[in-house]
Amino acid sequence: MNELLSLCRSTTLQQRTFSLQLLGRILQRTKLNEYWRETVEGSSDSSHESVLEQLLAAEVPLLLRYALDENVGSVMFVAASALHSLLVTPLENVSVCVCTVCVCVCAVCV
Repeated sequence: MNELLSLCRSTTLQQRTFSLQLLGRILQRTKLNEYWRETVEGSSDSSHESVLEQLLAAEVPLLLRYALDENVGSVMFVAASALHSLLVTPLENVSVCVCTVCVCVCAVCV
């Protein structure tokens, strides 16, 4: 993860663009719960929280925000895409809930 974050700060445009794009894909797959692991006790535990915690601890949102200030369109595009992956819940995880208490779109009432 540290190497990826170092590449996000690279002075070479291709390295910066590729690393931001890869970071966005990691965030997207994390939000889709594609990172699963089996614990020793046999219960399944999602590791997406630990991946997300690592990225937040490394101040990835700040890194993406700085990338939006670039003068290069490709870097700005992949940074905005990565921020979108971080902030927006994919539609596959959201369902329309029509219950007696509320009429809403939420992931809690699934």
